[in-house]
Amino acid sequence: MMPGGPIQSLMQERVLQCIESQGSMAECDMGQIRRSVEQQVNIDPNKPVPVAYIDYLEKILLHQDFGDSTQYQEGVFSILFKAMPWSIFISLYGLALGWTFNVFWGAMLAYKEGKLFDKAGTIFAMIGNSIPYYVAAIIALSVLAYQHGFFPQGGRYHESLKLFYLGWDFGPLRIGWLINEPDVTQGSTFRSW
Repeated sequence: MMPGGPIQSLMQERVLQCIESQGSMAECDMGQIRRSVEQQVNIDPNKPVPVAYIDYLEKILLHQDFGDSTQYQEGVFSILFKAMPWSIFISLYGLALGWTFNVFWGAMLAYKEGKLFDKAGTIFAMIGNSIPYYVAAIIALSVLAYQHGFFPQGGRYHESLKLFYLGWDFGPLRIGWLINEPDVTQGSTFRSW
């Protein structure tokens, strides 16, 4: 396939492991190493590229088999599934905040229709909508996390915080807020996260 790609890298890694354990290159069975790498990456290099691509899409769409991560040595789907709750959480809050702001902004512009505020606000909204979300996210992260320290710069929250959860549990889904060090008494409704 691609020179210097993950398959070649895994082959070299397996050959080096074999040389370390066997003592010489002559003792290594290259066919066995090639078969084990092909099994791990789930690609048959003897198939034509379009056929291999169709097989790849079939495994993803029908069986949710994304293969194994060459870096973490576990299934890619399980890695994605670990991050999915936080991605859904941030997407829902972003959607709710954006929708709420836009509805109120539109109502304010409609209330002042034809005035300077309406014209300036429309220009502001058009400029805001033309900025890609990932650029706005980088700017917001730079300003709110790095310059002003309102949010943590990495991870879910800072390790020094004692967080408590206020909200509702629906099986694996929790809806609520994480709050920092509340003043609670024994028997209150706050629960430790």
